[in-house]
Amino acid sequence: MSDAPPASYRRTLTGFEPVSATAHRFWVETKLGEVVKLDGKRPRNLARHNYYWKMLTVAADNIEAFETPQQLHTAIKATLGLGRWVEVPGASRTLFIEQSTSFAKMTEAEFAEYLDAAARSITKYWLRGVAVEQLMEEARTARAA
Repeated sequence: MSDAPPASYRRTLTGFEPVSATAHRFWVETKLGEVVKLDGKRPRNLARHNYYWKMLTVAADNIEAFETPQQLHTAIKATLGLGRWVEVPGASRTLFIEQSTSFAKMTEAEFAEYLDAAARSITKYWLRGVAVEQLMEEARTARAA
């Protein structure tokens, strides 16, 4: 089979075919004509995930406030309200507790929407004067290099 996640299927002209060992075993154990339920979730797109981090790298390299793409990632989540602020006893400021954007916590559609919002946030708050399309093109070019 392939390196696809467990119980993964591929859409074909005649239906769905198994692409993982787990899915293949399930298919073999299912009688012809038997009705089964597929959960209908699409796995996250690894290429989009990698593109997001390349975009953050390009942006962080051009924003003095951030030393790393991870710092920018946290700032974007704070800007977009993906987390919560908590009071910390003895601290002079509140602490931001991030919401996860991991593969397990966001669907592909949610992450695609998040990536677009992140790009808009970067150009609105930190790279003023840079068009979203220009930032995205820089990330695509840097990714290909």
